[in-house]
Amino acid sequence: MKILNKKNITLFFVWTILFFIVSISVYTTINYNKELSKRYTLSKSIKESETRLVALEKRMLEDNFNMLIGDMLALTDIAEESINDGSSKEEPLENLEKVFSYIIKNKKNYDQLRFIDKNGNELTRVNYVNNNAKIIQHNLLQNKKGRYYFEDAMKLEKGQIYISKLDLNVENNKIEEPRKPVIRLATKVFDEKGNLYGIIVANYYAEIMISNFKDIARTSYGYVHLINNDGYWISNDEDPSSEFAFMYKDMKDVKFENAYPEKWKYIFLLGEHIDNNDKYYSETIIPFDNINKREFLIAKEDIIFAGGNFICVVHISKEKVPKAFIINLWQYINEEIFNDSFLLISILLFSLFFSFMIMLYNVQKNRIKYYSQIDLLTSTYNRRTGINKIMKIVRETRHRGSIIAIIFVDINGLKTVNDSLGHKYGDLLIKKTAKIISGTIRNHDILFRYGGDEFVICLKNIREDIVDVVWQRIKSKVDDENKTAQNPFNISLSHGVSIIYPDANVNDIKLYISEADKNMYVEKQEIKKTAVILKDN
Repeated sequence: MKILNKKNITLFFVWTILFFIVSISVYTTINYNKELSKRYTLSKSIKESETRLVALEKRMLEDNFNMLIGDMLALTDIAEESINDGSSKEEPLENLEKVFSYIIKNKKNYDQLRFIDKNGNELTRVNYVNNNAKIIQHNLLQNKKGRYYFEDAMKLEKGQIYISKLDLNVENNKIEEPRKPVIRLATKVFDEKGNLYGIIVANYYAEIMISNFKDIARTSYGYVHLINNDGYWISNDEDPSSEFAFMYKDMKDVKFENAYPEKWKYIFLLGEHIDNNDKYYSETIIPFDNINKREFLIAKEDIIFAGGNFICVVHISKEKVPKAFIINLWQYINEEIFNDSFLLISILLFSLFFSFMIMLYNVQKNRIKYYSQIDLLTSTYNRRTGINKIMKIVRETRHRGSIIAIIFVDINGLKTVNDSLGHKYGDLLIKKTAKIISGTIRNHDILFRYGGDEFVICLKNIREDIVDVVWQRIKSKVDDENKTAQNPFNISLSHGVSIIYPDANVNDIKLYISEADKNMYVEKQEIKKTAVILKDN
């Protein structure tokens, strides 16, 4: 009696499954509640940590904006004092150049400081270059009339400060490369008589602020986003290429709300969104909301900020922190036990062993079936299988009113190739012929090797007038092969066709194959007169 009979294998497999299920049930009962408690604790801890992180980001951004206000107020005082105390018209500008140079060199957070007259002409400009201050020559100064920050600054009342949105620096109508994030600040300067003298414009190098934002973000469990008032990314840990998309014409639609429309609704309205795979926590940052007039000597209403509010969003993904998400019983079994349980692995090894044995059996069975149906040289069906396939097609299409076409194909000159070049090239000729035909006919058509140099094609559900079209395509590919391939022979094919009409009573498909063979023979006699099988070279 054989040990590996069907009954024994079935019984062993059943016992393996039962043991597998019982083991999982016991392990799950003991550990699932413990795991839930751990995940609740971790989830709460992460939310508290991310809330603190967002608050820290908010405080850092607010401090940066408040610092800008302090700097602008100080520059205004210095400029007006220099103007009113100056003995000549040039002296105030010289004094401003010195002050601008000192601030740029020592603070290192301003890219440019400029003084512009009411007509938009730069009277002086100091740039931050190579870790130092550089006073720009007079002939290189530009007119900024028409730039949005100048036009907005001209609308200011005395004592007001204009702050632009955070964007990228543009020079000569092109975005500066490498990209340079900037915030432009402007305020009017008046002489002692109350006449407008000019405008101080400061380009704050916002990359410093963004870098600080990213440094804080690195302590997050997830990814941190900074989004401006229009929904565009200023900082995006997950996809840096989306940052400042609003500066580029072809990226105007790259916004958080477009990428995550459903999640954006909850984040914007509720401040958080949680689903099975993601957690989002957000905080709206309102620059200058906590500014102290007593400390800064300026009211919130006198700060004209074009950038609006920011939103800081923290994204915790299940992929990055899987333990932060509560899971149901099946998820626990699937995620935890299947990955970590030694008991499960032991049982699984036994199960896999027997599954492997069955698999080997099926593979061997399929291999035998494959080689019993396939011609090994051409990887097409063999004669017996091909005839059976055609008979199956005949039975399936009998009541559909469909035409079936049989094309008998014979390779011309195979004996010549074998005798002159050897059977290696004869086999190559047969394989190339099969490859061309199989690559031309449809997937549901049948191709099989009928004999040594003979093939049969079965075209199902085809119009009678299309049969010749198919053959012409095959001939065209044969011609291409003969022209381009480095073969020492030309492929030459003869063919004959027989049609099986819907009302035909097909008992023996070989009759139709024989008819196609006879028709092929007529063509072959003509082709043999002119066919050139061996190439000259």
